[in-house]
Amino acid sequence: MVRRLPVFLAFLAIVGALPVQAQWVNKNGPDSVGSFAALSKNIASDVTAYSLIGGKKSGLYLSTDFGNAWTPQGSGDLVTNVSVLMRGESTDLVYAGTTLGRIYRSTDGGVGWQAADTGANSTSVRAFAVLGPNLFVGTDSGVFLSNNNGSSWIKANIGLTSRSIRALTVSGANLFAATDSGVYLSVNNGSSWAEKNIGLRSFAVRTLALSGSKLFAGSDSGVYASGDNGSIWVVSNQGLPLTPVRALFQSTRGLLAATSSGVFQLLEGSSTWSAVNSGLTNLSVWSVATSAGVLFVGTDQGVWLRAITQLPSSISNLPLVQQLGFRIESGRKASFTITSPSSARLKAYDVVGNERAILFSGDFPAGSHTRILSTEALPAGLYFFRLQVGDQTETRKVVLTR
Repeated sequence: MVRRLPVFLAFLAIVGALPVQAQWVNKNGPDSVGSFAALSKNIASDVTAYSLIGGKKSGLYLSTDFGNAWTPQGSGDLVTNVSVLMRGESTDLVYAGTTLGRIYRSTDGGVGWQAADTGANSTSVRAFAVLGPNLFVGTDSGVFLSNNNGSSWIKANIGLTSRSIRALTVSGANLFAATDSGVYLSVNNGSSWAEKNIGLRSFAVRTLALSGSKLFAGSDSGVYASGDNGSIWVVSNQGLPLTPVRALFQSTRGLLAATSSGVFQLLEGSSTWSAVNSGLTNLSVWSVATSAGVLFVGTDQGVWLRAITQLPSSISNLPLVQQLGFRIESGRKASFTITSPSSARLKAYDVVGNERAILFSGDFPAGSHTRILSTEALPAGLYFFRLQVGDQTETRKVVLTR
């Protein structure tokens, strides 16, 4: 069963110098932040204010001190039912969608809101996208198009065999839609759609993001990547735990994935995801955003932040366990390398994600290590062996035979 995400609306206004965090820091606030929209506006020639708006079921909240204190805001279904947010083309333009199918627009950075859903008839709004002069919204009734900043909408569903839209993203003149039945592409501003599912093993796609020359899709079975506008998809799960991917976000430090097991980073030129969860004690992450050089995530236990400059910036900055990975030989021997003393643990999971065994766990000095694995208690079959070194992880597929 798909979990229905409770969504609230929270403002985080950041003024002046920003603190540099070497790890995640909890900033309290409402739980289960499901969507962010980062804003910025000049207050004076020498001062810049940054706002971060987020959505959750518990309502609209405002913070002006890095999330240390929160004040409820808003009225109507914006208080209890916000599902998605998007910053518009101008500095102060923000769009909000609700789980009741309503669309709202703010022209003053989220202080005041007006209904903007004439013609967009749905029961739940889930995604926004801008392509040229056109604004698109994804709902449980398909895609709608507005060419007047949301004042009125028309249907744009021809070719969509699934009307349950989860995400929208734009690449050049291409508009992509993630649905419960896979990915669709429109090359004509939503006038028609074509299915793009070759290579997808899970058609329940939750999120889409562009990173470099590739399009990435986050699904209930991990991440897929395409270098040809979705014509062919390949699995891109190395280093990811066996968990649904809730959000993908392209940052200045690579692609970030929000999952129920924390935040993972994929750098340009790398094929392995790295956990970046140091200090993040609640790993149930729903959303990611950046503002003024600070990275924010929404979790089941409030908003967390860290300086984005603390994340690795290139493959050469990654720990060796991520650069070189680790090897499993015949399911019986594991080898790995680390650059500094650290704890390390290897677990075995079955194909549905259940933990079946802890194969080794302990503290290791810097250098190369090999461990003989006792797998006799595991029945023959397919497993995923996950190595965790500090807060870094890598996963390998292993077939055990008897």
